[in-house]
Amino acid sequence: MNTNYKYTLEPYKGRQSRYTCPNCEKRNTFARYIDIDTNNYIADSVGKCNREDKCGYHFKPKEYFINNGLTNISYISYKPQPIVNNKPDYIDLDTFETSLLNYQQNKLFIYLNSLYGFQKAFDVIQKYYVGTSNLWNGGATIFWQIDENFKIRTGKIMLYDEVKGKRIKEPYNHFSWIHTKINKPDFNLKQSLFGLHLINHNIKPIAIVESEKTALICSIINTDFIWLATGGKHNLRVELFKPLKGRNVTLFPDLGGFEEWEAKAEQLSEICSIKVSNILENIATETEFKEGFDLADYLTRKN
Repeated sequence: MNTNYKYTLEPYKGRQSRYTCPNCEKRNTFARYIDIDTNNYIADSVGKCNREDKCGYHFKPKEYFINNGLTNISYISYKPQPIVNNKPDYIDLDTFETSLLNYQQNKLFIYLNSLYGFQKAFDVIQKYYVGTSNLWNGGATIFWQIDENFKIRTGKIMLYDEVKGKRIKEPYNHFSWIHTKINKPDFNLKQSLFGLHLINHNIKPIAIVESEKTALICSIINTDFIWLATGGKHNLRVELFKPLKGRNVTLFPDLGGFEEWEAKAEQLSEICSIKVSNILENIATETEFKEGFDLADYLTRKN
């Protein structure tokens, strides 16, 4: 019998809802379990680190109760509450359009310009409607998630190094969501694949990578596909693939993600014709495996 518990990982509400991991001691990586009824935390150590590959710490409420002699688990069962609103909220067009400026300050655009020249960099930025945020001295990038109906689900804000093209994660991870920056605390987030708006009236096969930056670079170099991005290794979810019903899809996982994406592809095969490329697995060195190379790393470093 399936048992539902009244404890869940605290939903993301910005950096203030993520804590220092008790295992790897990285700041803003640790989600704590909360009581659904009271919103109270269980204990400082009860939670999950989002650095699954490098840390993997996950201390569950059940383990905590057992370790502390609380073996009667029945009192933590609860009756699931009905979902009140399952419809996504959207970002207004004014907020979206205001961001489509100031690319001379956008660190990612500067990096792409250095690799491929102004015109190709500008064309791909416009094609994917990449925005510029005023965060972190105005150099941050907004990856807008625009669905197949051209509704703007949200935007991921990240800061890149303009020379190496890598995300800046020190002294803290420069990452945020646009809906948290425009004071929408009750925003009902339903993500979409990055670049999904490009599938309309386009019959090209679809290629899916993990990072948005990789999708941009691949789109410049290989025009045989429509390049989309999941925005995360674990974001290969059925609900995100429903708009791709009947399409031909190839997945290009980062190094270390092949087995997980291959397993997920079996679930997604009911929606679309899907295969998983193992090209990186076949050519990678041991060092490249450790560094978690993706397709963009090969295209930019190995030409």
